[in-house]
Amino acid sequence: MAISLSQGVCEAIAGKRTATVTSATITLDAGDDYIEMASRSFVTLGFATHDVIYIPNATTSTNRGPFTLSGVLPDTLSLPSGSLAATQSSGTITVTAIKKASFVDLFFNSKLAFRSGTKPSSADLTETGTELVEFDEVMWSDVTWDSDEDEAYIDLWNSTALQATSSNTGTAGWFRLYGGATKITGASASAIRMDGTIGVGSGDVQVANASITASAAETLTNFKIRMPQS
Repeated sequence: MAISLSQGVCEAIAGKRTATVTSATITLDAGDDYIEMASRSFVTLGFATHDVIYIPNATTSTNRGPFTLSGVLPDTLSLPSGSLAATQSSGTITVTAIKKASFVDLFFNSKLAFRSGTKPSSADLTETGTELVEFDEVMWSDVTWDSDEDEAYIDLWNSTALQATSSNTGTAGWFRLYGGATKITGASASAIRMDGTIGVGSGDVQVANASITASAAETLTNFKIRMPQS
């Protein structure tokens, strides 16, 4: 395996905070399961739907989380029904968010680019070679345990093949998987990305033919990501 994870992926798995705010204008509304703030914007601060949040200084201990955000507006965070046990409308409250950090969370609805040449030494570095084809909306199946190999793996959602039209001609040598629906290119220490090799009979992605011709229809029928036990 020659998989490379970006700094952004490693930090997310380690639980790096993505947003935090402390304010005396925050209210915990147990009736609607809302967190409301009058003075600043949750959106501008970086809170996002599906983030996991903690409220470490909530007066009621069961209000401290963790909770998964079901919606984000500038002045309101929405929580699943029954999340908040009691309303709190006084005192200074801190709300902190982290990204859900399973591989499926980080790379849900992602973009997969096949490129020519040799992959960079780090997924934080600028892309090398030429992009030959990009597959969009990459999604994942449930986890399968391989008892023979002592590893967990995931594959494409419901074994649905990815299809795309190639943009350039060349030989695919490596891939870059861009987390979520956002494709952040170039050097980045925060982008959610994963690199790996492509080959015929070998590599992190194995293909029947690594040669790609511009404007041709390309299909990827499986893309297993493996997590060995040791």
